[in-house]
Amino acid sequence: SLKTLELDGFPEEVWPENILRGLVDHPSLKTLSLKKCSWGESSIAALGELISSSSCGLVTLDLSYPDLATQHLPGNSLAEAMKTNQSIETLKLRYCGLDHATLSKLWTQLSFWQRLMDIDLTGNRVESLSLVRSKVARLQRLDISHNPILSLEADEKQNTGLAKFLQAHPELQCLGQRFSKSKCYSLKLQHLLDINASGRILFCDDVWSEHSLWPRVLERANEKFKENPNRQANVMYYLVHGLSASL
Repeated sequence: SLKTLELDGFPEEVWPENILRGLVDHPSLKTLSLKKCSWGESSIAALGELISSSSCGLVTLDLSYPDLATQHLPGNSLAEAMKTNQSIETLKLRYCGLDHATLSKLWTQLSFWQRLMDIDLTGNRVESLSLVRSKVARLQRLDISHNPILSLEADEKQNTGLAKFLQAHPELQCLGQRFSKSKCYSLKLQHLLDINASGRILFCDDVWSEHSLWPRVLERANEKFKENPNRQANVMYYLVHGLSASL
């Protein structure tokens, strides 16, 4: 059965929309690569049909490096096409020319993707996440490397926007390898990432957790940050404080 398919490099004039529509009948397909393609309305519509199909079994979708002549993915049209999805866990949108306004529209649709955990936005034009209002519930990794947001001088407004974004995504633990060396990096943001990595999801009002799980959470936090005593102490204090408040 077909599990991996690469359709990289198709120009718009020969785009095989019928192939995409035909993939609806292949629920065993787990990985689809559509890198370096030139996108038009019809090809995006065909992709939307595949993604929204109840039989879609995709786990990884790669739309990176669109049409080298334009370096642009029509994000507004993509946002309209990318409706609910029940299977995709990893979405790669590297160097797609997405800015923060377009990302906000796209994010609204992605919030309906129930299994999405990993989004790669490397090399886009995102200057801020403040316009993102929706929440991708299970998001664990968001790579924003090589985006303007990391090269801008950190200020209170930007840090507040990033902090709110991290608080809205309690499982988000990574913003890409370049985040820790970026100009927008701060100890507060790192602390939020550390708390998320340790199990802050258990504190959320819409998540039910048994008290018997707490020893495991504390043990995980203790082990994860044992090489950095300061971060370990901060995380452990927060977790113990949160546990006390929930009892």
